[in-house]
Amino acid sequence: MASGSKRTKSLRALFGQIPDNDEILNILFDLTTQTDRTAAIVGGAILEDRLRRSIALYLRTDLTDDDQSSLFEDRGPLTDFDAKIRIAYCLGMLSRENKQDFDHIRRIRNGFAHSIPHHDFEAVGIRTICEDLWIINHNKFVNQTQISTFMGTKALYILAIGLYHWMLTIHQPPLAVSDIIAAHLLPPSP
Repeated sequence: MASGSKRTKSLRALFGQIPDNDEILNILFDLTTQTDRTAAIVGGAILEDRLRRSIALYLRTDLTDDDQSSLFEDRGPLTDFDAKIRIAYCLGMLSRENKQDFDHIRRIRNGFAHSIPHHDFEAVGIRTICEDLWIINHNKFVNQTQISTFMGTKALYILAIGLYHWMLTIHQPPLAVSDIIAAHLLPPSP
């Protein structure tokens, strides 16, 4: 029989599998047909995971998996979505408007995850927040009114997650000072 520690590691490995971008796109499309609770929770989890992976790009390249785990797992300082959002904002990965959107998405996700009564995206408070998401209202490719009218508020939420996922996927951190110095050093003489 496997020990508790082995079972925990096995579960972490199973749930820690990271879908590629095509799979994420398929999951996001699928969320439009799922319950509002499922869409809110899974959509928020997708965005939180992408944010974690983007933050990890700012970390030292010589960190071990255990070093990263000590930050992002168990009781590490970047375990929860809120902490990831705050550090991403402080690192310059998110603008003030982006941070506000991420906070709204986090609150919606947490509300659906931790509320026993049934809620949906058409509830006035949730609908208003989704319609006011900065990335939806400041994107020349998105007609918020048409999406909201024909597909519902859940589609706005999922679209915002997709747009932010894409934004974080293409985001690259600035070079570290040590990398800049190393690039300008002459190679050692033979």
